[in-house]
Amino acid sequence: MAICARSATNHRRFAQTQAFRQLSHRFHGKGSGKMKTEKRMKKLEEEHLLRKMSSSDTPLGTVALLQEKQKAQKTPYIVLSGSGKSMNVNTITK
Repeated sequence: MAICARSATNHRRFAQTQAFRQLSHRFHGKGSGKMKTEKRMKKLEEEHLLRKMSSSDTPLGTVALLQEKQKAQKTPYIVLSGSGKSMNVNTITK
């Protein structure tokens, strides 16, 4: 039998071991230690940041910059580098 519980504070589902740990802590009236609590909070923050981050772009937003430049130029391509004055028009700048 799988134990599926939801946290009362942030409404996220627990794995079976986490749900049992929470149930045990409530039953015995004790909690996790300071280090374990900090470690768990750090892990939750990292998971939240990963979900928040776009999976199709880099952290610097390179794909978004390329798409904006492509829309501004109204061309299906972007010249990333080149030589000559005619090529400088299509370079990407921040």
